[in-house]
Amino acid sequence: MITMKKFVIYAIAALALGNSLASCTPEEKDLFDQSSAERLNAAVDRYRKLLCSAPNGWCMEYFVNNDWEPGYVYLMKFDKSTAVKIAADNVWIGNKYTESTSVFDVIADDGPVLTFNTFNPIFHLFATPDNVVGNGAPTDPNDPSSDLDESGYGHRGDYEFVIEKGTDDMMVLRGKKWGLKIIMRRMADDADWKEYMAAFKERQASMFSKNTPDMRMVVGGKAYVIANMASGVANIYPEGGDAMTETIKFPYIMTENGFRMVRPFRGMDSNEKYAVQSFVINEGHTAFVCSDEGQEATISNYEPTKWLFDTKYTWASDADGVGGRIAEAYAELANGITRYGTLRKVGLRYDSRKHSHAIYIETSRINNDNNYYIDIDQDENGTFSMLFTGETSDNANILLTRVPAVGSFIEVLTSATYTAAYPDGLNAAVIKLTAADAPDDHITVSIQ
Repeated sequence: MITMKKFVIYAIAALALGNSLASCTPEEKDLFDQSSAERLNAAVDRYRKLLCSAPNGWCMEYFVNNDWEPGYVYLMKFDKSTAVKIAADNVWIGNKYTESTSVFDVIADDGPVLTFNTFNPIFHLFATPDNVVGNGAPTDPNDPSSDLDESGYGHRGDYEFVIEKGTDDMMVLRGKKWGLKIIMRRMADDADWKEYMAAFKERQASMFSKNTPDMRMVVGGKAYVIANMASGVANIYPEGGDAMTETIKFPYIMTENGFRMVRPFRGMDSNEKYAVQSFVINEGHTAFVCSDEGQEATISNYEPTKWLFDTKYTWASDADGVGGRIAEAYAELANGITRYGTLRKVGLRYDSRKHSHAIYIETSRINNDNNYYIDIDQDENGTFSMLFTGETSDNANILLTRVPAVGSFIEVLTSATYTAAYPDGLNAAVIKLTAADAPDDHITVSIQ
């Protein structure tokens, strides 16, 4: 039974609660003083002005929704007249810097949407539903000589993008149809577009050439092999796993200080807790480190000797790549071998017929099957030495018996213990061999 005293207490509490709720009303009104349509229209106007505010335009990191082609760079200059100048340089437009002008708009849809609403031949080619033909198209597994994708979907690219956020320096977009994350970065006011595009292609080629060996990614306490980076599509599979059956493909695009994959890598099973997508080069230029917030991952090269004595690689050097006693021996070799043509290069390779590694010497007249077979003695620290077995291929024996400088060069090259390092940082296609007890004696070789 409620007594009068209790009733008075409840009444006072209810009155206090009512007053506190009433006092919140003006604040709630302030939060929603504009309708959703008004807020959307304001965002559309703000993003349109933001796009046009960059006097030298934006660099778009563009991806399409398939796993066989890389990301592409587009440069875009937006004008308040709704004109947009677009530049590109990729395989689908003949690997030639090309500019084309069309029309854009920012419209209100489910959110603010950037649309390229008139046909631009160098941009809309990725969004056109059609068969994909020509250099760069995927090959039929049953016919490796083919260059045709007959799916009828085309490249699966977008030409309309939901604008998720934007600042003076960067805009984050999401493809309206395929849902891929697209980033636009403000161009420096003094950047020359053609030079910028050429520098991008050079950065890609120098960082990941067709000869670049596999790299190693460590994330979440697990190690993965990253292969085929030169294609613009990273092939990732567990270290020690089967490359044929366990590979996942991740298209990527080079950035000014690293690269970004089309989507986050989350491991090979649902139990993994990481999601790594963007990487930058570390200060020492020895590794890529993940730059995504809250994520830790490192991509680096394997030890140089793993590739130096791999059976699938041939390594070469010339007069510019030698120093010390090796340079002296190389010069004598070049002078002594003139009877058999000009000395082109020397190096290391594996002879699959003899199942043996070899030092080889190539001249303008004798350049095939010219091997001096060696045994390799490598310790746990990675230093190694080479021992000439005395066996040669037929052509090599002709040079050895007739040109004394050949024997001298082989002797100098096999008389030292070497350390191996990557002189170009992350570029694993170049290795420098340095004599452990005579640092001036060195030879730098690159993959052929």
